[in-house]
Amino acid sequence: MAPEVRGEDTWHRPTEAGATPCDSLAEALSRSAVVLSVCPPQAAEDVAAAVAAHGFAGVYADVNAISPQRVRRIADEIRPGSASALRMAFAGYQKAARTLAGVAHALADAHGVDDRLTAEAEVMISAILSDPDYLLSVAARAWRWAPETEEVADTLRAADLPTDMAEATARVLAYWEQDKDQYDLPVAHALSRLRTEGNS
Repeated sequence: MAPEVRGEDTWHRPTEAGATPCDSLAEALSRSAVVLSVCPPQAAEDVAAAVAAHGFAGVYADVNAISPQRVRRIADEIRPGSASALRMAFAGYQKAARTLAGVAHALADAHGVDDRLTAEAEVMISAILSDPDYLLSVAARAWRWAPETEEVADTLRAADLPTDMAEATARVLAYWEQDKDQYDLPVAHALSRLRTEGNS
């Protein structure tokens, strides 16, 4: 049981019954093969969404008194793999992009050019995630970008800032080195290059 999702009364009853406490929902899910959803009907979809957000791959049983329409929505939410994969793909981009923005601003601030960085960003392409065709130009230029990104890592290091993301970017760009200046390849090809088993 996860304390952050239980009220005081429902916390005491399982404890008295000998249930093993967990510090979080994530921990409870990692230790479980089956989830039984028992909650007020209006909360059923929120519970399913919370479980799906953690990528739970076990059996999810909703035993609440809910309508067939709500059951279908929950089934769509908790469907193994697809919902959680979408969340992980989007969250991975969002979290990494925001973290990288923090590192970029810290570097610009260290050199007194933060205002100029903000001005540059205002004219940048902002819909990269919604336009996968853009990846073709990234793959085609990766042979040049990888060394440039290593220079970024050196600059960050000199400013006592984390280099991990720049170094990781250089490693990922290296997967596309064989596609130098090939702007007419299909997107599927560019994506397949990123599967690590094909690049070892």
